[in-house]
Amino acid sequence: QKIQSKEHNKSLILLIVIKCQMKIAGNCPGKDFAENFFGKYIYQSKMPNYENLLKLVGVSLKQNSEENYLGAGYTENDGTVFIYSNPQKGSPAYKAGLISHDVIKNVNGQPATTSILDSLIKTEDKLKLLVERNDSEKEFSIDLEPNPEYVIEFMENPNKEAIKNRNSWLKQDK
Repeated sequence: QKIQSKEHNKSLILLIVIKCQMKIAGNCPGKDFAENFFGKYIYQSKMPNYENLLKLVGVSLKQNSEENYLGAGYTENDGTVFIYSNPQKGSPAYKAGLISHDVIKNVNGQPATTSILDSLIKTEDKLKLLVERNDSEKEFSIDLEPNPEYVIEFMENPNKEAIKNRNSWLKQDK
C-alpha cells in the first residue's frame, strides 16, 4: 500500500512539474526556453549559471574571492574587541574554535583594535589571536581563506534589452 501511495505521489508531482513547464512555455520566452530550463534544471537538476542569467536583467554577480575571510563578526566597544556572534559554520574562525563573546586581546603580537584586525585580515594569510574567554587567555591560530560571499549589484551601463528585461521582471513601466 505504501509503495503505491509513493508512486502515486511521484506521479502527481511529475504532473504538476509538466503543467508548470507548459504554463511557462505559453507565458514566457517560449517553448525553447521552457524545454531548455526544465530539461537542465528540473529533470537533470543542474545548477543554472546565475551570473549569465542575472546579466540578462542588468545585474552583476561577483564573488569577493580576492579578499581574505575570517567568518566571524567582531566589534570594538570601549577599547575592547570581541566576537559578537558565533562564527559561520565552516569558516576559518569556526575551524579555529572562536565563539561568541570571545575578547580579542592581541592580534599577531599587536594590541587588538578593529582597525588593526581589519588591516591584518586584508594583508595576512594567517592570524595569531590571544583571546580571553571565561577569565582565562588562550592563543588561536587561524588560516584565513578566500571570501566565499557574493555581491549582487545593478550593472552601471546595461544594454537596452537588459533594462527592458529588468523592468519586466520587476514589473516597472519605465
